[in-house]
Amino acid sequence: MYKKILYILVSILIAAVSAGCSGNITDIFTGDGDQQYEESKTVNFAVSDIRTLNPVVSRDEDTYFISKLIYQSLFILDDNLAPDGELVSDYKVGSDGKTVTMTLVKDACFSDGEKVQADDVKFSIESYMAAGSKSIYYSKVKGISSVTTDGKYKVKVRFKNAGDGGVKNLTFPILPAHLYKTAEITQRDSSFRPVGSGSYKVASYKSGSKLVLSKNKYTNSIVPDNRLVFTVYSDGNVLNLAEGNLVSFTVNKNIERQTEVGSKSLKTSDFCSNQLETVIFNCQSEILSSSEMRKAIAYSIDTEEIISKAYYNSAVSTNTLFYPGYLGIENTGDLYSQDTKKAEDILKELGAKDTDKDGILNTDDGGNIKITIIVNSDQARNSAAQIIEESIESLDIDAQVVTLSDSEYRKRLRNGKFDIAFSGISFSECYDVRGILGGSSDYTGYKDRTLQKLAVELNSCIEEEKMIECAADINENIKDNLNYYPVCYRTYAVIASNELTGEISSMFNDIYRGCEGWYSVYQLDASDEEK
Repeated sequence: MYKKILYILVSILIAAVSAGCSGNITDIFTGDGDQQYEESKTVNFAVSDIRTLNPVVSRDEDTYFISKLIYQSLFILDDNLAPDGELVSDYKVGSDGKTVTMTLVKDACFSDGEKVQADDVKFSIESYMAAGSKSIYYSKVKGISSVTTDGKYKVKVRFKNAGDGGVKNLTFPILPAHLYKTAEITQRDSSFRPVGSGSYKVASYKSGSKLVLSKNKYTNSIVPDNRLVFTVYSDGNVLNLAEGNLVSFTVNKNIERQTEVGSKSLKTSDFCSNQLETVIFNCQSEILSSSEMRKAIAYSIDTEEIISKAYYNSAVSTNTLFYPGYLGIENTGDLYSQDTKKAEDILKELGAKDTDKDGILNTDDGGNIKITIIVNSDQARNSAAQIIEESIESLDIDAQVVTLSDSEYRKRLRNGKFDIAFSGISFSECYDVRGILGGSSDYTGYKDRTLQKLAVELNSCIEEEKMIECAADINENIKDNLNYYPVCYRTYAVIASNELTGEISSMFNDIYRGCEGWYSVYQLDASDEEK
C-alpha cells in the first residue's frame, strides 16, 4: 500500500508541475479503494517567543536555527562537521595558518534579487565584530584582525594568530550590505525582516505570534516546494500538539523521552548531540598520576551499562572527545572496552597489593588506595558515577561518589580537589578544543605541549587533510595518556507527527536540515470526505 500511495503522490506532483500548479498548498487524491488523502505543503513548527530575527544580535536558539533557512554562509559543515563551501567556490589558506583567501560563487542572490558579493561578506564580519558579545556569532569572528576585498568576488580574511580560527569558523549568516548599516543592524529590533540568500524568505512575521517562510526564488540553493509556519507556544504540551497535527516536528532533549512519548502516535528519530559525557582524570592526583593506573580504571568501566542504565539508551558510545565520525574519522565506540582481567593485570604490574588483607589494595606506605569521584546534581551523571564507583570497587579499590552543587562542583574542579570527575562538555560546531587541552577549561592537570600544539593547529587556517591529521593525532594522544576517558555522547530526538513525510536529517547545529523536501499527508475520514 505504501508503494502505491508513494506512486500516486509522485504522479500528482508531476502533474501539478506540468500544469503550473506548484503554488498549491494542498491536494486531495485517492489511495487504495475509495480512501482519500490530503497532501499539505505547509509544515508546522512550535517555537518559543522569537524576540528578534536579527541574527547579528539575537541569542535565541530558535532564531539561530531559522537563520540557517533564510541565509547562506561562506562555509557549511557537512554530516561529519567538515567545512564545505556554500558561498565559496574556491579558497586557499596561507602557510602561516592565519589567512584564508576565498573566491565567491557568482550566482548567489539575496531574496530581493541583488547579488551576494565581497562587500556583503566584509560588512557581515564587521557587524558581528561590532556587536561583540551581544552576537552569538562573535566567537567565530573575534579572532579576525582584518577583512579585505579584491573586486566583487574575492575576500581575504586574516586572523590575529594561528589558532584563532579557520574556515570551519566562517559559518555565519551573510547579510546584505546594500540594505543596512553596521550601526543600525547591531541594535535589537523586534520588527527586523531578514533578507538572505538561503532557500527561504520571510512571507509574514508577527513578533511573539507567528513566522511564515516561503521559497526564495532567487536562491542558488535548493528551491523548496513547501512553506514553513513557526508558531509561538508559550506553554502547553508540544507532544500533544504534534499528536493532534498542530505541530509537524519538534526536538526533545530529555533522556527519558521514550516515557514521555509513551503510547502517542508519533514518529521518533534520534540524532547525536554536541554533549560529551566523560571521565576527567586528575593527573596530578597521587593515585592517578600514572597513565597505567588510569587505564586500569578505564578497563573496569562498562560504558554500555552506563548508556543503558544511566542514559536510558539516549546516548551513543564514543572513542573520542570529538563528535562521533568527526571529519570522517571512524568512531569505533568504547576507547577501553571493559576487561576486568586487563585491569587486574595492570594493577599487578604496578605492584598494587592488599598487604593488610582487608580486601582493599594498599599504597606503598600501607594506606588503602582510595579514589574520590565528584559529580554535579545531574541525575544521569549521578547514576553513571555510581556505576563507575561499583566498577572501581570490583578491582578492590576504595571508591566514593561525592555529589556537589554546580557551584561547588566547579570550584572543586578548578582547585583540583578530586581524583575523578564525571562531567559533561558542550562543544560548539567548530570544535575548538584548545580550552580543554591545556586551556582554562582543562582540569586534568595533564601537561603536554604536543597536545596543546595540535589543538591550536586544528583551529587554524589549514587544509581539511591537515585537520583530519590533527584530530587523529589528538585521539591517539588521549588514548595513550588518558587524561580524559570519553564515555558517550548524548542523543536528542526528532519527534514528528505521523503525517510528516520526507527525509529527516537533523543535526545538533541544524535541526531543520533537509526540510525543503518535507510535506504532510493526511488520511481523510468519512466526515472530511463529505465536506
